Amino acid sequence: MSMIEVNDIVFKHPMIFKTAELVILNKVDIAHAVDVDAEK
Repeated sequence: MSMIEVNDIVFKHPMIFKTAELVILNKVDIAHAVDVDAEK
C-alpha cells in the first residue's frame, strides 16, 4: 500500500496498527517525510 493509502487506513482502522507487532515501511513510502528524493 502506498503512503497515501496508509494515511487513510490509519484513521479508518486504527486497531490494525495499534495491535500490529510489525509495520514495514520502505524508503519510497517515507521519502517525502524525510526530505529525500525517492528517484535516486
